[in-house]
Amino acid sequence: MAHPHLLAPGRIGTLELRNRILMCPMGDNQATDGGYVTDQQIDYFEARARGGASLLLVGSVGVTAPDGLSTPRQSAIGDESFEAGWRRMADRVHAHGAKLALQLVHNGKNAVEDIVAGRPLLVPSLLHKQPEADPLMGMLTPDEQANMGTAAQVKGGRIEFREMSRDDIAAMVSAYAEAVVRAREVGVDACELHAGHGYLIDNFLSPTTNHREDEYGGPVENRARFLVEILAAIRARVGRDYPVWIRINGGEAFVEGETLDDACRVAELAEAAGADAVHVSLYADPARAIGYTEAHATHLPGRFVPLGAAVKKRVGIPVITVGRLAPDDAERVLADGQADFVAMGRKLLADPELPNKLVAGAPETIRPCMYHYRCISQIFVRSHVRCAVNAMTGFESTRRLEPAAASKRVLVVGGGPAGMEAARLASLRGHAVRLVEAADRLGGRFALAARTAEPNAELLGWLVGEMERNDVDVRLGERVDARAIAEAGFDEVILATGATWPRPEWGVGDARVVGIDDLSEWLEEEGDERGRHFVVVGGDRAGLALATVARRRGASVEVIEATEVFAAANGLVGRWRYVHDAREAGIELHGGARVLGIDAEGLRWTARDGAERISPADLVLVASGARAGSSLAAALRPLGVEGRMIGDAKELRFVEGAMESAAELVLSL
Repeated sequence: MAHPHLLAPGRIGTLELRNRILMCPMGDNQATDGGYVTDQQIDYFEARARGGASLLLVGSVGVTAPDGLSTPRQSAIGDESFEAGWRRMADRVHAHGAKLALQLVHNGKNAVEDIVAGRPLLVPSLLHKQPEADPLMGMLTPDEQANMGTAAQVKGGRIEFREMSRDDIAAMVSAYAEAVVRAREVGVDACELHAGHGYLIDNFLSPTTNHREDEYGGPVENRARFLVEILAAIRARVGRDYPVWIRINGGEAFVEGETLDDACRVAELAEAAGADAVHVSLYADPARAIGYTEAHATHLPGRFVPLGAAVKKRVGIPVITVGRLAPDDAERVLADGQADFVAMGRKLLADPELPNKLVAGAPETIRPCMYHYRCISQIFVRSHVRCAVNAMTGFESTRRLEPAAASKRVLVVGGGPAGMEAARLASLRGHAVRLVEAADRLGGRFALAARTAEPNAELLGWLVGEMERNDVDVRLGERVDARAIAEAGFDEVILATGATWPRPEWGVGDARVVGIDDLSEWLEEEGDERGRHFVVVGGDRAGLALATVARRRGASVEVIEATEVFAAANGLVGRWRYVHDAREAGIELHGGARVLGIDAEGLRWTARDGAERISPADLVLVASGARAGSSLAAALRPLGVEGRMIGDAKELRFVEGAMESAAELVLSL
């Protein structure tokens, strides 16, 4: 077995688990308004139970709903009326041999729904000063701005804080204990107390938000008193047999807040109070745009492992580690004794079957995450969870991969992500699939993107492998015209021919101006560009990726973008990360800019203030101006053949759109 430690049975308190892979608690926004469990939410978790994870943690379950929630559709267990839904979910999860745990929370100063309702936000102490938002967090599309629903955008919403009295604290302690009792009564196997990430318990733990001068403030032992009292109340109600543990920050980034030593001490106190395990994450200043990818959705693989390892040296209970860990890395962490369990989030959104595929000895079949951060970003726009590379995630109830009623002969034209995903799904449904690609390799223009970032290369490699694993008849270096398609008599014709990328009029005839389709050789060469100045026209993810490659090779780089939003195709959290990284690398980003032309001095453009600028340009990389559409679709119609467009041929939405449009079409065949 290639992952013996990861796949070994484990135990947390009295909870027996079939392996060491836990589903990370993540807000999924799939509950009803008010926090009640939905069928869609059950289907979502059932898919991960069926996929082999040992324990599914439901993220951010409100203990005092409707009070204390951050979004209308945050899961909750505020009273007995919530119990039936959790009982149904537990039954469905158990049917697949997995266990279910609820991560219990009160959102504290982040309880936006309290602002909406005119309730004060409960805090351990009044804030000394309001944080100033990072300007990068304002880089939003109009649709995102309309859907953000932050406190500042709540009509008539007024932010009011209330410092919790001892009576408030006692009532909240009781609310947590009551929630655990309810969970146990409906068959939920365990509960995790969310004592991190800036929520109420963490507001007490962190010196950045706890300035109390009574027994709940000051040294870490006092700041942990609220958590210890909650654990004591829970044990008084359910005894020691019911598994309960905590999730804490191993530190705080960008502020002088909780330290790793604080975390170790909190873990010791929690163990003494009856916690069965410690789940170690990291938090960051929420006013910093990159805080989310520095902290709980870390961009740096394995960043939290040393934090969990330090805690593990101080306690005798299991430690759960988390944070962008691939299976091989997770295996090493467990083998080295740095943790006892590994929680996976994005990995199980991209491929719920990851544990089963490891058991089968087929890790190459695991669909990789692309780190677009679509998943976590959905919370910001008050929408349910989804995944850029897996169109089924968050749509398990409506997008079901089932055998087709009748097998059809399906032709897919185009071997990029949309075409390969369509071919994969059609084959899995029982159709006979032929994929025709004019180039001598699969990938389309995404093959170029694969040379700019390792996650892109991993996704491309997986898609190419799926063609062989699913017996797709792939024809490379073959062009098809409308008449040949019509004469072949396919039952379905899917056009995944991609967008067209015409050369801009101002660049015609100038050898310095190159488009996406001209970059294959340049990307492959890995040349030295020191002393040269590049301009990238188009600031979406592709433009930033090309700019990053040029900068890495030593060129000075500017990016010209017509809108004010860079990396618009990414989720918000991913956008903030990639824009920040570009700036940190020394890439100049110019938003609200319009290209005028190019001459001997360089690229001429107007800035947002209307002033004309000139950028010296040894090379201009054009990563904008793509157009959806397919001439082949128009040629097929007079011949009585409907060519169904997907991917960028249908709409410019890049990989995420490719996956979604392929799934929507193929599941309807």
